[in-house]
Amino acid sequence: MHTSAPRLERFGKNPKGGRDFVIPDLHGELEIFLDAMRHIQLDEAKDRVFFLGDLIDRGPHSVACLRLLERDCFRSILGNHEDMFLEALTTRDYAHWFQNGGTWAREYIVGEDNRGLTIANDDLWYIAQLAWDLPLGMTVEVGDQTFGLIHADAYGDFEDACRNEESALWGRMRSKFKDDRPVTGVDHVFCGHTIVAAPETLGNVTFLDLGATKNKKLTIVDLNEVVRNGLEAGISTYIGKREVAK
Repeated sequence: MHTSAPRLERFGKNPKGGRDFVIPDLHGELEIFLDAMRHIQLDEAKDRVFFLGDLIDRGPHSVACLRLLERDCFRSILGNHEDMFLEALTTRDYAHWFQNGGTWAREYIVGEDNRGLTIANDDLWYIAQLAWDLPLGMTVEVGDQTFGLIHADAYGDFEDACRNEESALWGRMRSKFKDDRPVTGVDHVFCGHTIVAAPETLGNVTFLDLGATKNKKLTIVDLNEVVRNGLEAGISTYIGKREVAK
């Protein structure tokens, strides 16, 4: 894992009294995200948005999506695509990442050194700093509940799950085998990574990634609404400029 951040970052209740939202993999689809935020009337002065990683790759606006993290109301955990980005930058071997959607970075490549290793310009290094300190997992307190956020998968105790880099970034076992064993240490867990036709809950883990690039769909979770009225009430699906399911 190419980050100096702690494996788990904890957020208490929103100190400004605003709402808290969870958003899965954007994959460079900035316009869909901004449309969705206008729809929910996001108040950046009070509300918080927590991303489940994979802000970058595949879609047309990877840099702009990652630069959302320059604004105080946006926070993210590390996704496997940010991890591939950081690995490529530090090893100077871009082949694997480029095969998985990282070709947007080609414009930042300025050549090779005398050993044949890729040289990236300062702009790409600046962009990378936004991902460098992202944790593997987060907890967010809302009302009397604590929510766990992790990119791919979690088993056992949530804090322990945030130490399992392979599962946290790449895991699909729960979804593949429809494993409904609960994760302990939090009330509910939200994951992205695995594309599902509709938000899918197994035990106390819900998978949210509807395929923003392929399907032009984005899940929005209002954690305050989940606490007040339950999981189903707090999850909505957004396509383009209209909310289509609640």
